[in-house]
Amino acid sequence: MLRLVRKIPLVLSFFSLLGIPLAEAQFTPGQILTAAQLNSQFALYVPMAGGTLTGPLTVPNLTVTSTLSLSTALPVASGGTNSATASGTALDNITGFSGTGLINRTGAGAYSFTALSSILQGSNNLSDVGSASTARTNLGLGSIATQAASSVALTGGTVNGTSVGATTASTGAFTTLAASSTATLNTLASSGATITGGSINGTSVGGSTAAAVTSTTLTATSAIAMPNRTITASTSAAATDYVVLVNAASGAVTYTLPAAASSTNRIFVIQKIDSSANAITVARAGSDTINGATSQTISSQYGALMLQSNGTTWTILGNTIATLG
Repeated sequence: MLRLVRKIPLVLSFFSLLGIPLAEAQFTPGQILTAAQLNSQFALYVPMAGGTLTGPLTVPNLTVTSTLSLSTALPVASGGTNSATASGTALDNITGFSGTGLINRTGAGAYSFTALSSILQGSNNLSDVGSASTARTNLGLGSIATQAASSVALTGGTVNGTSVGATTASTGAFTTLAASSTATLNTLASSGATITGGSINGTSVGGSTAAAVTSTTLTATSAIAMPNRTITASTSAAATDYVVLVNAASGAVTYTLPAAASSTNRIFVIQKIDSSANAITVARAGSDTINGATSQTISSQYGALMLQSNGTTWTILGNTIATLG
């Protein structure tokens, strides 16, 4: 207990010196004040409105109801930065921000860091990809992605919708065409084509077996061998016929020409090689004519006819005298 006698005016004088306006305390001389009564009386004067305090002041709890200005920065040691300025050090002092790399928020109040070495850098232009082949596979790129434009190898797939290596023809333009086996050509440019190997219609180029060839100019470096065959019975012209030797010893033989319209400029040489009296008849196809007639006859041994189609009729170019009947 505190006995307060005549010292209250001294206390009031102290607060007056501090510039604190005071209300009059309601005490009586000789009144004994409890701590609660004394604190209640001080509550009339604190907080202050104006005035200046000098010297150290210890306040257990401080409540600011308006603006609080500090002459210097106030460091915050716990849960803050312990730094007077906002700097890299300030962030480093926050728990959980001590890693290196890119920060990633993984949940409420939880963070992790990703090393820059595991992330693609734009300035590296994909040179930092760990496995280029795996990356191509993931992008759906095949082996052709690594082939040079001047050296592309196709081992499958299609070109213009046609399977590579299949038997279905497709258009292609090549500077040089090399065939490892049989090559089938459809139409060659009229300006000419050079074939140094392979085959035409299954016949080797330069071989001894004749094959049908259409060209603007035919130049031979040696003798030209024309095909011939011998027949002993009636038959029609074959696609490879040129010289036809007819043996009619067993009976009369009729040799039928192809249609003149489908044989423009084609030449036939037909000869009777036997000595029998059996005649050889050279017959037309359809309504064609042979020198205006429907047929021609060879009746003597070694008698022969040379004929050529002009696209409409057959014309006799030469014959052995006295063999026409």
